[in-house]
Amino acid sequence: MSIERDPDFYVKEVFAFLPTKKLRQRFKDQPVDERRKTAKEIWDRWLVDGADTQEVLYHWVRHRTCLKDDLVAEPRPIVNTEEELMGPIRPILQLSMEDERIRVERYLRKNPKAASGDGVDLLAELPQLPATVRTARQPYVFGWPITEEWLKTFSGIAGAHTVSNDASDGLTQLSSRAGCSIFYTSAVHPDAPEWTGQHLPPEIPNFDILQICHTLHWGTYVEERPTEAQYQWLTHVLPGKPGWFRSPFTFEDFDELLELPHRPDYIYDPLP
Repeated sequence: MSIERDPDFYVKEVFAFLPTKKLRQRFKDQPVDERRKTAKEIWDRWLVDGADTQEVLYHWVRHRTCLKDDLVAEPRPIVNTEEELMGPIRPILQLSMEDERIRVERYLRKNPKAASGDGVDLLAELPQLPATVRTARQPYVFGWPITEEWLKTFSGIAGAHTVSNDASDGLTQLSSRAGCSIFYTSAVHPDAPEWTGQHLPPEIPNFDILQICHTLHWGTYVEERPTEAQYQWLTHVLPGKPGWFRSPFTFEDFDELLELPHRPDYIYDPLP
């Protein structure tokens, strides 16, 4: 038997789960009656026997929220040259690891871990998804271009009771201090040409990234995002700028990839 609730109950629950300030403001700007009607329709559409609030709202966010225009960027030109395709990783390859060690040590002295506790659990607001997310045959991943050398350097800084200068330990330490899951995987430029086969063509180069979010399912854009505090901590610790990149794997292969151990010594080579 369904439970009749106050109309504002649905409004409050939906509003609390919207993933960005812009969407929350758009929802608030609706007339009261329209806002109540929208919230009730969302609830009625996805509510099933035994479903809780999180599950109901998860389904709505998965199928509707992430497709709204303000979460998807305007189309950009296709990138074709190797220099452009490798652009995101080049600044990382040129870094001095000694300079990075000094920079990271200085930050960790004051901020050894990401903030946690009451008041810091708001989900991170990430940049807009690329326009091609609507048509790409591969999921998109969000993260930082990285090298094993940088992870080894971080291990030497943070791994007090583990084997230092080890990339796997560096990833473990980073994830533990950030307080969120981090994958070490491969990616390609977000504006790389489309391809139709199961494997990445050899003319499209890939590079390593530290991934914190992906679009395998629309809902994971919300469900697996770190908190704003975790995201800001990672932004200060990791080199370069984070962004959305395209996975070199099909949706099916990427789904299997997520079941593998989260270790940097797994270099996921998409080439046959």
